This record gives sequence, C-alpha cells and structure tokens, in this order.
Amino acid sequence: MVDVFLVSTIKPLDDTPEEGANFLFKTFPNMPASKNRRAISFAYASTDPGGWRGATAVEMFARRLHPDAFAGQAPSPDDDIA
Repeated sequence: MVDVFLVSTIKPLDDTPEEGANFLFKTFPNMPASKNRRAISFAYASTDPGGWRGATAVEMFARRLHPDAFAGQAPSPDDDIA
C-alpha cells in the first residue's frame, strides 16, 4: 500500500502541487496516503538531470518521509527545492 504520494511538478506545465495531490487523493481514495492526506511535492528539475541532484533529492525525500530521524539536525539547504 502507498503511505505517501510523491507529486512531481514541471513548471509551468503542471497544476499546483496541491492540485496534483488532490487528484491522487480522489483517484485512489482507499490508499493510506489518501486517507491520511500525505503527499510530498517536488520540482522535477530537482531530480533531473542526474548527478549531484539525485543525491540531494534522496536526502530531501528522506527528511520529508522520516522527519523524526533528522530531529535535532540542521535543515538541509536543499529542503526548499520543491
């Protein structure tokens, strides 16, 4: 089962992250992510092209999926890449 939806946006082509998440919540109402209204939005450009952006994106996802694991640590400078 899906606990969290990852919502990618490509500016200026896509809807807002909220619209993308709401679409997924409505389309998959029985998923835990929908029931708990959990979605992480990110800019497609933050993960492509590869290289260092991939590593940064993995850390960003980890921090957003498991914030308690990063408690007490300084925020990543890339936490705002979404």
